[in-house]
Amino acid sequence: MFIIIIKFMPIIAKNKDAKIKNSALAEGELQKLAHEGTKEAIAKIEAYIKSEKDYGKRSYAELAMEECELFYYQPRNKKEEQDFTLCRLINEHERRIDDLNAKADRIGASLDKYRLEQKVHQRVLAGNKNKREDWQYRYMDDFAASNKNQLAEITDDI
Repeated sequence: MFIIIIKFMPIIAKNKDAKIKNSALAEGELQKLAHEGTKEAIAKIEAYIKSEKDYGKRSYAELAMEECELFYYQPRNKKEEQDFTLCRLINEHERRIDDLNAKADRIGASLDKYRLEQKVHQRVLAGNKNKREDWQYRYMDDFAASNKNQLAEITDDI
């Protein structure tokens, strides 16, 4: 029995070498594709990721994909660099406008709450004329006026 195992050892060793070469070849091809940084290379790597069952190989391919996308999206000349800068600036301004709109919505909701509080305050004062002095500072128009000014400033900024 020992002789049989020794007899098949070279075959097993050859198969291991073939697997190592195939995985090395796959890694080499993936690395080459990653450095190409083209749309076609991205498509090939995506196809490889979808078809590969081995977790290690798929992980390596995902790293190659990130690297390929990095090369693909890097500016290659002054015009592309300006376009990227312009896109970044537009994105920053859009985010700022979105933030200002959200802040305006919060202030609008606060103003609605102040209007309700004013109605409650007026009813309490109407029903309790002897407590007018105690309740007169429970609601102040200054808070609502401050929020209205803030809302106007934000609207002007937008």
